[in-house]
Formats: sequence, C-alpha cells, structure tokens
Amino acid sequence: MKRLALVLALALFTSCGTDTGNPGFRGPTSGVQGGSTFMAHTMCSKLSSCNPSLNYGTCLSGVLGATGITGAMGLNTTTYPTLNDAYNGVASGLLRVNQTTLDQCSSAIASLTCASSTVNGAYSISQPANFNSTYQLLSISGSCQNTISP
Repeated sequence: MKRLALVLALALFTSCGTDTGNPGFRGPTSGVQGGSTFMAHTMCSKLSSCNPSLNYGTCLSGVLGATGITGAMGLNTTTYPTLNDAYNGVASGLLRVNQTTLDQCSSAIASLTCASSTVNGAYSISQPANFNSTYQLLSISGSCQNTISP
C-alpha cells in the first residue's frame, strides 16, 4: 500500500515542476495530496531551488519517506513515521487536512531565503540521499504543526 501511494505520487508529480525550479507545477492544494504530498512539494520546491544539484523527483521520494517530518507536524510517529504514512492516513479518512494552516505553512517555507539557516540545516549536498533533517523547514511557522491532524 505504501509503495503504491508513493508510486502514484511520484508518477503524478515527477514530471511537474515548481514556480522556482520547474515552472509547470500547479499541484494540488487540498484533499489527500494537499496534506502530505503538497507539503513534500513545498519542501522540495525550496530545497531544489537552493540546491541546484538536487533532483526534484529524488527530493520528493526522499521527503515522502523521511522520518522526523510527521513528528514536527504533531502526528504520532509510531502510527505515521513518514509523510507517505500520513498520505495513507488522509486517504483512509483517519487524518484530515487543515487547508488554512497548510497554506500558511507553505507560504512561510516559500518565503525562506537560500541563505537561511533553516534551509541550510534541512538538507546537505554532502549527504544527498539523507532527507531526515527536512523537518527543520517546519520550524519556520507554528501553522506547520497543525496542517494534518487526527
């Protein structure tokens, strides 16, 4: 099930871009993708624009499978250790997306500069496959802790 959700998310969005790196992205802003994959797109948009060698698809896959993000969002990390697990929780109706706080969090992350210590602490080009620090992007706004909830 996790693999299917990840494959679907990547299939839908790997060819899409973002306003900062791939102008074609006009991703979902509500519903299932709005909570978990939209958050991954927001994070990867910032990280890939600040780290040109970071492949956007690689970032999405890494962020969806990274630990620490759901805990920073206030979710139970035993039940939802990754954004992919949160995606499944929203899809099954166990979690809900708060569109207002999702928009606020997304805007806060998008407004970060590449020189920001928050952005620099979230990803290191010296460890290109490690996305477990990306949760640091969520510290920018209290709204990020309330984007997805039971």
